Amino acid sequence: MKRIIVPILTVLMMSFIFFESSLPADLSARQSGFLAKLLGQFGTDEVTFWIRKAAHFTEFAVLGLLLSFLFERITFKQIQRDSARVLLKRILAFLTGAFYGATDEIHQLFVPGRSCELRDVGIDAAGVLFGVMIGSFFLFLAARRAINDEKGKNNLSQST
Repeated sequence: MKRIIVPILTVLMMSFIFFESSLPADLSARQSGFLAKLLGQFGTDEVTFWIRKAAHFTEFAVLGLLLSFLFERITFKQIQRDSARVLLKRILAFLTGAFYGATDEIHQLFVPGRSCELRDVGIDAAGVLFGVMIGSFFLFLAARRAINDEKGKNNLSQST
């Protein structure tokens, strides 16, 4: 059961991004304006703009985090060095997320009032990169903990 959680969460996040990108421009703008009002602003165009860009970044940061966990499961046995395997996994997670961001922008060409913007592809890619970096940090901590736990078990078995 545990092995299926990350793939399901990844697909759900991708679906959420697709759904949000499928909203017509007027509905999407109303969502951003509503959030601006909740934050104490009165829906100025500049505040709404930054909320929209922060949403892009955040959605894709979560996707990058999930993709880093998902790609961690791939073994790449043909690659001998552990560091090369880890780097390849992170690069693949980033490229997958960045590609999804690009296809998401293309998808918006077909949504009323929406457009495909290169700036948004960059924001999406930056979010993915941030998420992959956060995921890498958590995976590093987990690996370090596993090594320390293993050392503790070995020390315990040697002392008895």
